[in-house]
Amino acid sequence: MPVGDAADVPRAASDDGTPEAKATVDGGPASRPLTEEDFADVDFSALDYTSDYKRFMVDGVPESVRQQALQKLWHSDTMFTQVDPFQDYAGDYTDAAVVPIGGLKTAYKIGRGFLSEEEAAEWDKLGKTPEQQLAIAESIVVTVVAERPDTAEVAAFFAASEAYMGDLYPAESNHFVGVEALLQPNVLFLVARRRGVAVGCGALVRSQGDTAEIKRMWVDADARRERIGVRLLEALLDAARGDGVSIVRLETGNAQPEALGLYRRFGFVERAAFGSYAPDPLSVFMELQLAAPDI
Repeated sequence: MPVGDAADVPRAASDDGTPEAKATVDGGPASRPLTEEDFADVDFSALDYTSDYKRFMVDGVPESVRQQALQKLWHSDTMFTQVDPFQDYAGDYTDAAVVPIGGLKTAYKIGRGFLSEEEAAEWDKLGKTPEQQLAIAESIVVTVVAERPDTAEVAAFFAASEAYMGDLYPAESNHFVGVEALLQPNVLFLVARRRGVAVGCGALVRSQGDTAEIKRMWVDADARRERIGVRLLEALLDAARGDGVSIVRLETGNAQPEALGLYRRFGFVERAAFGSYAPDPLSVFMELQLAAPDI
């Protein structure tokens, strides 16, 4: 849920002059405090990190209701299995609730872990001059350019990816491409850099005809959730279109839901094994039909 969707929560004074919470079950104003009966319609068992928790976080919600909802969030998002982030959640969400729509006033995406670097930069820009905002924006620029695959930085990526895949799949289900093959003229090898530091890589291997295959996609663990994989995939597909490729294929594993989700969002669909690959129950073979580039 976007952080800025939370609305300002007004407060009124009771007869003795103390502030009285004014809210309804949908987060709007009301003339009475809320009770547990106001939340009888909620199926707490169905709540998870994708749910909208706004109605539980406004002033006036019974603490028993709030905690019941937050417990569901806690158990559905591993970020909140750590004590400090979970305890900070309510305070951060309350901060978000008093900022106009579009504002950014929390250290966490609600129910979705830490903010990405771009979102954190939006927080940092609040109250800054245009010059200061430009400096902040430039500090998070990610570049994706063609580089050689035989550098020390890339070697570290390959070692990390092979160790990771080795923990997920048996050796016969891993299909790594070596450096020598990536140095061939039919290969475009891209490296993503942030502030000059390599944070990810990927390769486009041109095949016979109008097809190509994506290989060696990897994002450094410290750069996850920063859309590095999205930028690498966009750059690889743009290069494929520019080179006249009409079909892009890939092989990935069934134990990598994040990778599968990324490819599916770009329109990749599952297909049978292709090329030299043998059918494998642990492999997922996919392809994307590319539209012709704009002229």
